Amino acid sequence: MFRIAICEDRPEERNVLVEKAKIYFERKNLRYSIQTYSSGDAIFAEIEDETAVFDLILMDIHLGATNGFETAVKIREIDPEMPIAFVTASRDYAVESYDVDAVGYLLKPVQEDKLYALLSKMTRGEKPGSLTVKKRGRIRNLDYRDIFYLESSGHKVVIHLVDQSEEIVYAKLDALECCLQDERFVRCHKSFLVNMDYVQSVQKDFEMESGILVPIRTHGRKDVIKKYEAYFEKRQNPVIEN
Repeated sequence: MFRIAICEDRPEERNVLVEKAKIYFERKNLRYSIQTYSSGDAIFAEIEDETAVFDLILMDIHLGATNGFETAVKIREIDPEMPIAFVTASRDYAVESYDVDAVGYLLKPVQEDKLYALLSKMTRGEKPGSLTVKKRGRIRNLDYRDIFYLESSGHKVVIHLVDQSEEIVYAKLDALECCLQDERFVRCHKSFLVNMDYVQSVQKDFEMESGILVPIRTHGRKDVIKKYEAYFEKRQNPVIEN
């Protein structure tokens, strides 16, 4: 999972960065978390206490009491390698940014292509989730985004794909469930495992986007529905505000 922090004191500008970052990660099918801060002191306190570690910090420079550059200097004293990029309306600190080994310097209003180029550089090596299946000596990697749901049938598992094609493998659903270590998948029935990204609604059963009904087991239905509701809420609001 790629962990990103956005330190910006203006809520509207902070929200713009959050939305742009979400679009990037979701297009790339990369797992991510976004933590937001409204002051340099707040983010530094968590880094100093070792309660927060990030793969990238997007830091505004004009933050009030302790500006972003001063915060970066303090972070560098305890962590010389945590990636920091400045986001600011001024070029005044462009030269000084080299003193703290900034990985980027973005001018406001932030252009998507500039931000995405930075994120692309920083997420290089991050891989989208995939399920590797073997069939008759052939190996195929199925992107999680392409998996609709899995259905156990005898000694086989039918992997229903989003494009309405199927991949049939000789395996147990339990084994494939262990391979799908991703929160988007839930075992809703002894014979079914669904990708919750494609659930349209849930009542007695899961109604998928195509209109197909996937059964939910009677015993434990409440737990399955709670998992879906928690996942849906997290997908809609993946940002933790401080």
